[in-house]
Amino acid sequence: MNHRYLAVAVLTAALACSHAALADSAPAKAGTKAIVDIEYSFEGSYAAKKQYDSVDWRLKRNLKVSYEIYAGDLATASMLDKSQNQQLEADSAAVSAQSQAMAANNADLMANMQKAVEACGEDEACIEKYVMQMAQQPGAQKQLKNMQKDGMEVSKSAQAMSANSPPRFQQWLGKPGQPAKISGEAGLEETLHSTVYDPGCFKTNNICTFDRARKGAQAVDAAAKYLAAGSPMVEVDTAKDLISVTLPAPMMDIVADEKSTEGTKKVAVPFFPGSYGDIEDGLKFVSVAGRQGEKVIKLKELGDYNGPVAFTVRWQFRRT
Repeated sequence: MNHRYLAVAVLTAALACSHAALADSAPAKAGTKAIVDIEYSFEGSYAAKKQYDSVDWRLKRNLKVSYEIYAGDLATASMLDKSQNQQLEADSAAVSAQSQAMAANNADLMANMQKAVEACGEDEACIEKYVMQMAQQPGAQKQLKNMQKDGMEVSKSAQAMSANSPPRFQQWLGKPGQPAKISGEAGLEETLHSTVYDPGCFKTNNICTFDRARKGAQAVDAAAKYLAAGSPMVEVDTAKDLISVTLPAPMMDIVADEKSTEGTKKVAVPFFPGSYGDIEDGLKFVSVAGRQGEKVIKLKELGDYNGPVAFTVRWQFRRT
């Protein structure tokens, strides 16, 4: 506790009680394990033809990954749904305004206490002795009564804030400083056929043709470093039985067999080769009922597939 407020606490028990009320935050089975199952998918097809040029492609990419996350202590404020903090912010502003008014109304007394704090340093017994001596000085009783009255008003507001906003938000996260524990599978299957007019392809009547087919599947574990570097953030509103979720971006490469006009080879295909901002809205779920969710985001293109692609996210939160 700040030593300046320790001095005030010696003079008025009511003010000390207000600090105790604000510090009350009971844990809720911290360390309990849960699993978040996530499925990301990209799917699309497109065909267009002009006099000489044409394109025809189809793609399907799927990533299923499960994360282990762990419960933290209950908190009074939400980290993911700021709208749930309106009551807390209003009450906090009222308590702050009253505290500032108390300091202004008792400026001389507070200044003397500050001197005691500075003179005594970390010695709490010294501060207490100084304050008790000051209380015996002529005229001090009236000042102390005024401060006690102001302190009681602050205490009432603090207690109301504690009653209006009890600890209710429980966050679930991966262990800090450690790679996330993950498991799952990923795969893709896609084809691309295109033609373009080019005099360089004189052997085929100036029409160049390109064909490409890719197919791959692999397990997902801690070796998928980008996925393991993050984890979902889950927040449960225990009072309203709502859940908010922020999911990590599906950043990983899938090793696939590629057969194209240029030959056959192994390639590492980025599962999502776009910008995080394009899919950000699909990775956030705020104050939803139940323990699962789904969103679909329409993208204009995906990498070199120029045409509409549907990005679908599904998730489920389950305690073990």
